[in-house]
Amino acid sequence: MLISPDSRFSGNVVRLEYGQNNTAATAAEKQLAQDDAAVRGLYSVVIALNYMDLKGWECIGMNTIHSTISSDKREIYSETGYLLRQRIQ
Repeated sequence: MLISPDSRFSGNVVRLEYGQNNTAATAAEKQLAQDDAAVRGLYSVVIALNYMDLKGWECIGMNTIHSTISSDKREIYSETGYLLRQRIQ
């Protein structure tokens, strides 16, 4: 999943979420780690999605989650996730 916190769509916060806390890294997970590093250096979500498309992934869904991060409910935090799946070759 490609994640973009808030609505700024700035490349310095775009990241891939693929279960990084798993201790056994397969070859596919190592490739995803490299892709994650590349995506974090991109300037926008659109560029990141295009990059992942070139790597054989397609976006099949999008969801935004909103939550409050302050007790007075004045600060709202949102995170948009773009669900990706690998295309069948």
